[in-house]
Formats: sequence, C-alpha cells, structure tokens
Amino acid sequence: MRIFKMEFYKIYSKKIIYFGLIGSILFLLFYFWMSVLGSEYMYIDGKCYTRTAAIRENINTAREYAGPLTKEKVQEIVNRFGYTIEADQLETDLKTGNTKKGYYENSTKKFITENLTTKRFNREGEMRLISEQDSPVIAELMDGTRTFGFTDGWGSDFREMQMMVMVITSVLIVIASAPVFSEEYALHTADILMITTYGKQKSAVSKILAALCFSTLLYFTVTALLFSAFAATYGISGFSVSADLVFSDLAFSKINDGTVGSVLIQYIAAGLLGSWVTTCITLYFSARHKQSFSALIWGMMIYLLPIIINTIILSPLRPTRFIMICRMIIRWFPIYLPMNVLSGIVPIQHYLSYVCSLLLIVGGSILGVRKYIRYQAG
Repeated sequence: MRIFKMEFYKIYSKKIIYFGLIGSILFLLFYFWMSVLGSEYMYIDGKCYTRTAAIRENINTAREYAGPLTKEKVQEIVNRFGYTIEADQLETDLKTGNTKKGYYENSTKKFITENLTTKRFNREGEMRLISEQDSPVIAELMDGTRTFGFTDGWGSDFREMQMMVMVITSVLIVIASAPVFSEEYALHTADILMITTYGKQKSAVSKILAALCFSTLLYFTVTALLFSAFAATYGISGFSVSADLVFSDLAFSKINDGTVGSVLIQYIAAGLLGSWVTTCITLYFSARHKQSFSALIWGMMIYLLPIIINTIILSPLRPTRFIMICRMIIRWFPIYLPMNVLSGIVPIQHYLSYVCSLLLIVGGSILGVRKYIRYQAG
C-alpha cells in the first residue's frame, strides 16, 4: 500500500495536471454559459424568454404533456402551438427579443417540428406530421409506448460537452501517465528500485494501479461537475423519457428500449472504459521509452490516430465491405467508444468494442510490466 500511495502521489502532484484541470474546468463552464445556456429561448404570446427563464417555462409546458406519446397528443400540441419558425425568420425587437403577440415557441413544439414532421426529411416542402407511408419507424414513435417529457440539455448538449470531457481528461491522462515508467529510466532510478524490499513486480503493478486510479478519479471528478451543472439547470425529470425520442439513431436501430437516464449512464461508463484504455496504452509506451516526451507523443498519437484514419483516409472511399469493416474496427478505440452507445449499431459490435477495450487494457498493462521488469533486470 505504501508504494501505491507513493506512485499515486507522484502522478497527481505534478503542477501541469492542476493547471490543465483548472483551465479545462473554466473552459467547460464558459462554454456551458455561453453556448448551452446562450442558445436557450422561448416565446409566450410573443414575449421572449432566454437562458434559465426559458428553461423554467419550457419545463412547465412540457409537464402538461408528459407521459405516453400518442398521435392524438402530438396533434393537440400542433393545434395549440403550430410548427416552429426558424429564429432568423422571425421579426423581433432588437432590444427585447419580443415578436408579434400570439406567437408561442417552446421545447415541446420544437421537438414535434424537428422530429415528427416531414421537416426531418424535406425542409423545403409543405410541413405535416409524418405518416406510416413517410416513415414507419418515426410514425411508430407516436404509438403510445414511448414516454415523453422535458429532456432539453440532456440530448445533444450534454453529449457534446461530455465528449469534450472525455477528450480533455484523456489528454491529461496521457500527460500524467507518460512519465510513470520512463521518468525512472531518465533519472537512472530503475536499477536502484530493483533491489528494494518492494521488488520489481510490486513496483510495476503499483504504478499500473496508481495510474488507473488517477484516471478514474480525474474522469469522474470532471464528469460529476458537468453533470451537476446540467442537473441544477435542467433537472433530472427527463431521465425517465424514452431514449429513442431523444437520440434519433436509436429509433432506427430498434435495439434499445431504455430511458434517457440508462443510456447516459452507458455513455459515461463507455467514456471511463476509454480512459482506462488510454491509460494502459500510454503506460506501455512509457515502459518502452526512456524519455517521457516520447511516451507522451506516442500516447497522444494512438489516441488521435483512429479519428485521423477515419476522417482523412476511410471517409472519402467508396463504402465497400472491406472499408465498412475497417470503420467498424476503428470505432472500437477509445475516442469512438462512447459514440457507439448512441449510434444504434448491432449488439455484436458493442460486445466486440468492449472485448477489444479489455484486451488493450490487459495487454497494455502486462506488456508494460514485462518491459519494465526486463529493463531492471538488464
């Protein structure tokens, strides 16, 4: 336990981690205030509400229609509020943001317009509710088996910001993990540690566990702060809403009948798994290189390489079977791992991505320990 505490302290005591963490949190708070809350607005009889006032009024309106989503309920919402008019097409007062009396705009109306009308497929034609002939899958969402409610914030906004958290924490994890083994090579302390009472194997295992504990603590700390900000602003009543009403890809996959809350838990858990993979891959390179900077570069490159390959090389190519298999394999790596939860891919691809992650975690740890031990022995 003593060597574990010492290794853990060596990881979290670096000033660059604190500066990076504080800067990241400030950036996330700024983005939340300016972009997420800054985009919130609604109208009641032409009067414009923004930010938290808009959220409060949206919650009250959505509460009236919470429960099973039926075609009759959707039609009632349309009859009462009509369809959404794009903000740039409204004639508004520049000072107050108000528009003509009699106009109503809210999140419930926006959801119907964006997801359950022909605007989803044809933004130029006449707008009407989707029928069985237009799309049986979308029409099925109004069969009364799905639960509707207020979920603003927990859809694309939380998903986008949580992805930022995953990228930010992964970068900090790479920075923190890169020196774990290589620093001892550079300082020539590896050979000395070999003759300590703790032994080379205990020392190596303690380093792995300390790095994994640090990555877990870091990821959950930033995620908890982000979750608290969203929960305090939007509430958590939307967690009981059917997930396929909020995450459109799940509506077409027909493999996930869970709630928004359960899907977000999976999304966050996949991000944690991805952070463990990033940790162990970086530790492997740390055990291979005598310079921390080399391990850091390799760790960052392996983390970002999948998105570079997918975006620059695979995306422009014709989607042949081989290319589709390559894209599937690319999505097993950490940066894409959480996206699989919301992409509606078949279950076997989920399982393969998790198996691949576990293999990378175990393989990176074992190979890193072996490399470190062999260096000490030499």
